[in-house]
Formats: sequence, structure tokens, C-alpha cells
Amino acid sequence: SSPIDEINENSSVNVKDSVTSALTLMNSKIKNSDIQVELDLNNAVARANDALLQQVLVNLLDNAVYALESKTTGVRSILVRTKQSNGIVQIVVADTGPGIPKEIQTRILEPFFTTKEVGKGTGLGLSI
Repeated sequence: SSPIDEINENSSVNVKDSVTSALTLMNSKIKNSDIQVELDLNNAVARANDALLQQVLVNLLDNAVYALESKTTGVRSILVRTKQSNGIVQIVVADTGPGIPKEIQTRILEPFFTTKEVGKGTGLGLSI
């Protein structure tokens, strides 16, 4: 087995640990934006690639922070919740931002699609 095979390999992942790691990576950006984070995490375990899962979580959190940075009134918060039922793990990342406009909702998983200005986003975040 090569190091590349190990990077691409799925294993049992404690989703709570993945969320915590992603939040640690985003900590300074979240604190600098004065955003409240609410966690509702259980000990869900998923068969996944932990590095890719963390990357997706970081990108979701980054998008939430980006959406909230322009919000000038009301609560600025992000909720991260995990659920596990019948062998299916669900991770919910919700924010109090303006939401995704209907006209682009079908495109958010496309590689390289971004609504951010040049230099702010790659469009790879959710396509992973």
C-alpha cells in the first residue's frame, strides 16, 4: 500500500472529532467575525475519508462565515449538528445568513462553481 492509497482510503471516522478538527481550523476566522457557534454532536461513526470529510466541513464553515460577514443586524450564528439513524450519518451545518439564492442552488456541487469574487473562492469546496 502506498501513501497515496492511504490518503484515499475510507475508514471508521468519529464524525464529532472531524467536526471539532474543522472548527479548530476555522477558529480564528469565526472569532474575528464575532459569530456564535452552537454544537449538537453525538458520537456518530461513519465509513469515510477523514481528510476529505474535514475539508468539506471547513468549506461549509467558511461559506457560512462568508455569508454572515455581510449580515449587519440580528444574530450571527452557525449550528453544527450530527445525527445517526439506521446506519446513516447526517451532518447539518446551518447559519443565520441570507441563504442560497434559488437560481444557484442546483449548481453548488459543481466543481469550480463559486459566487465569490476572484481570489476569494475556488469553487472546489462542496464538489469534494
